[in-house]
Amino acid sequence: MHGHAPRAGHRLQVTGDRKPPATTPTRPAVPITYHQSPVTSTVGFIHLPRFQAEVEAKLLDKARVPLAIHQRGRIISVCESGEAAGLQIGMRLHQAQAVCPSAEFVPLVIDRYEPFWREVLDLCVAHLGSVEPGEPGEVFVDLAGLKRPEEALAPLQVAVETRTGLTCRTACGPSKFVAKLGTGTHFGHDVRQKWVPVPNFALQDFLDPLPITELWPLDPKTLQQLQALGIPTIGLLRRIPLDRLAEHFGREARRLQDLARGLDHSPVRPLYPLREVVVRRTLPDGTDNPEALDRCLNELAGKAAAELRRRQEVCGQVALCATPEAGAPSSSSLRLRDPSHDERDLLRACRVLVKRLRPPAPISALTLKASDCRRDTGRQLDLFYDNRALARRRQRTSQALEVIRECFGHDIAILGAEMELPRRERVLAALGN
Repeated sequence: MHGHAPRAGHRLQVTGDRKPPATTPTRPAVPITYHQSPVTSTVGFIHLPRFQAEVEAKLLDKARVPLAIHQRGRIISVCESGEAAGLQIGMRLHQAQAVCPSAEFVPLVIDRYEPFWREVLDLCVAHLGSVEPGEPGEVFVDLAGLKRPEEALAPLQVAVETRTGLTCRTACGPSKFVAKLGTGTHFGHDVRQKWVPVPNFALQDFLDPLPITELWPLDPKTLQQLQALGIPTIGLLRRIPLDRLAEHFGREARRLQDLARGLDHSPVRPLYPLREVVVRRTLPDGTDNPEALDRCLNELAGKAAAELRRRQEVCGQVALCATPEAGAPSSSSLRLRDPSHDERDLLRACRVLVKRLRPPAPISALTLKASDCRRDTGRQLDLFYDNRALARRRQRTSQALEVIRECFGHDIAILGAEMELPRRERVLAALGN
């Protein structure tokens, strides 16, 4: 975080003719629809507020019993009967046990909820195409180009609740931040009240009265700093001059003011359904020769790695399917320790998988599937991880430098590495000083 920590009791001045409210306003008791300053809704948000608790209740067949999910000593999900008994998200476990001793308190086990979560995501894809899953129970969708985006979400909400039996809320807005606010996810976790903003509400009138703790996504330390500066509401933050805000938050000040205006520039990324790369190699005569199989695996790994690099993606899981000349195909999968698009990593995984399969008959075909693909973030695993890539970058840099020199003269540009003095001259200069 840039800037310095706020002094105790220090307050920032605001601009404009509005006076800061004396107390922090709370959410209106009923939804309000504004009809000024039309705003186009381009982002939809699907929220399952009781996801883990309701799934666990189904698995344990305890739909009418108060049930809560806990992690690291705190309640993170509560079913409807648990809410009626007084359990709340954020409670400490011992406090929740005192409030409702008869409740079932179950530790979080993410793998148990995976099939239900996949079913929800598949329903979202069937209705709206590619989606961006967030935390379990949260999905963003791109609604750009739809005339009535809120009407596109209504059938999906009905389908999710009908097929899965899980509580579902939907909302839409001009950004991820506004859409997420629309489902009431930040308003005391009150999921009994339906709240679906329509595209033609006055955005600033909606945001200004909300407490500063509703800003998303912000880390807790930033929120604490805002509160320490005496900024209780989003509207008050919006009216603070940018230069005054930058004194405390540096570059983060611009983002804070954008969020206060409902501007969240992060796009909806199509992360589901999961992208994958599939390559296949047929062996017409069949073979069980280890060397021939290894050459085939080398070829498959090279093709898959080349396709991943072309897409600028990395894969997190590798699966290998062996089809024998007689009998049923056999397959096995392996999750990579680090997502990769390097041929050597894929080949190493394939060699492990082919040992697992141990086909009893000669193999007529091998299929390699690289799944759980995502955008390559350029993570550097080693200083000289890929010498070939390093050589290609140096070649492109040299070619670009030659073009610049031909156009503007030889002395117009020089590589930074060429500016460094040789080691002997540096030592002599240091000794001379």
